[in-house]
Amino acid sequence: MNPNTAELRCILGLLREGQWNAAHDRVQQVEGLLAAWLHGILHLQEGDLEDAENWYERAGRRFRQRGTLEQELTGFENALHRPDAGVRRKPMKKGPVEPDSFCKPKACSVSLISGKQAWSSRGTDCPPRP
Repeated sequence: MNPNTAELRCILGLLREGQWNAAHDRVQQVEGLLAAWLHGILHLQEGDLEDAENWYERAGRRFRQRGTLEQELTGFENALHRPDAGVRRKPMKKGPVEPDSFCKPKACSVSLISGKQAWSSRGTDCPPRP
């Protein structure tokens, strides 16, 4: 079992007890795909969908295909019970997402609307707004 698995179970317990700030503080100290997913779930619970989408992307998960909060929590708990729980399969992306690193040329574009980046897509998967 990955040493992070026990920590992630503890963080999940904090989240379920309503201790959002404590859970958020602790999940930021854990690396890996499962930690990124749990971080996304925390932001989903908070209602901060932009941050949630960013962390789902880092976890290698499709934010727009997620389930309800309860389904995500159940799925996360099930993932923790797998023998390979917490094992990183790919590096996490840090920092802003650049369109060229994920999209085919001319597949998506970035524009500034009201001082924020806005993504537009033409039939391909484009990264979430950073």
